[in-house]
Amino acid sequence: MIDFNSFDITTGRIYDRRIVVRDGKIKEKPFFIRVYTPTEIKILLENVGLRVVKFFGGYDSSSLTLYSRRLIVISEKYK
Repeated sequence: MIDFNSFDITTGRIYDRRIVVRDGKIKEKPFFIRVYTPTEIKILLENVGLRVVKFFGGYDSSSLTLYSRRLIVISEKYK
């Protein structure tokens, strides 16, 4: 399996061109992943009446960094 990917900053998408070689056959399987920033998530939650309390980078309550594998959001309904 070979992946060629690029990031489009205007759409927030990672575009991947995946090439799979199996049993002598080559198949191309392109796909994309939408990547949301914490700011975008905060805005989306506020638009539905929620307030962000805290962002975490993992289930262990670690700080959110550029290298975090997860984005955990704690939010609450506006009073």
